[in-house]
Amino acid sequence: MDTPIASFTLSLDNPMNENPEYEGNVAISEESSLLSPGSKVEFELVLGDSEPYPMGVFYVDRSNFSLLSEAVSVDGRNIIGKALGDQSFDEENSYPYMVLHEILKDILFRANISSDEMLVENTSTYSGYQFDANMSCLEGIMEILKALDGWQVKELVDGTVVIGSSNYAGFTRNTTYTFYRDKDIFTRSIVRDDQEAYRRVCVHNQDFSLKVYRDVETYTGWNLQANKTLYVNVPEGTSVTDAESYANQIALSLQYVGKIESFTGPFRPQLILGDEAMIIGSKGTSNLGLITEITHRFGKDGFYTDFTVDSGGRLGKGRLSDFIGKITKDKTSSSRVYE
Repeated sequence: MDTPIASFTLSLDNPMNENPEYEGNVAISEESSLLSPGSKVEFELVLGDSEPYPMGVFYVDRSNFSLLSEAVSVDGRNIIGKALGDQSFDEENSYPYMVLHEILKDILFRANISSDEMLVENTSTYSGYQFDANMSCLEGIMEILKALDGWQVKELVDGTVVIGSSNYAGFTRNTTYTFYRDKDIFTRSIVRDDQEAYRRVCVHNQDFSLKVYRDVETYTGWNLQANKTLYVNVPEGTSVTDAESYANQIALSLQYVGKIESFTGPFRPQLILGDEAMIIGSKGTSNLGLITEITHRFGKDGFYTDFTVDSGGRLGKGRLSDFIGKITKDKTSSSRVYE
């Protein structure tokens, strides 16, 4: 959830080609390959005669082929990782003063992403940038997003790169995934860790002339030290009212921090990062948190979805770390040269 880069691994049968006109294996052989580095791979799910359901667009990083073996392994990343993460600005690293969505589009074009492969929200914010020549295009985009509150970059399952605010229509909307404890889950593991759990929170400014403390309720049975306190430094000029509101919200969110749950269940291609997970059991419905990691596995051994849930998050509110980052955010970018 903390990176827009997605990846795949693929194991393929790679038998010898029975066509006498072609030597070697079908997919990858010593002399030729259908899956050379940079090759495009699209995953789609078809059930019966249904329309294809897109599962992601990726580009090959490497393949592993052994002579006389009739199997091959391939892995790669989405276009954000392959094109934006690998390419640098080089000598074309200066962007004059202009509206930021145009700079973002120019960076995507520079990475060979076409106009029909991108969606960028319009903004009225202007700036200019001088990036280091060896900075990657993705790092440059992330630098620009520091100036746009709540903006993010994601890739849709059809390969479209989307940049915009959390409410931008181009993003797929997060929803609540509800599942049954004894029917929809094959395995479930729980990690409880009090490293990020606290008994108190203090919202303060740099010199502590402003400070607001709040107590945090913990999980039943968690014997945390009484003065284990999370200090959150907010910008100068924050009002007492805002500081109290922040402290109340952080203290409430901290009640759910410290539990990470991992699930394996039936194939659920509709899940997306940031969905809320609700589990229904004999004692009712429980809110588990936000889905932060998803792995789909499909092949001869069956179809499964593994996903991880962070208890410190809620739909519409995000995770605690996201909220703290927002209220403490420094909007000064080291690469911005003029406004």
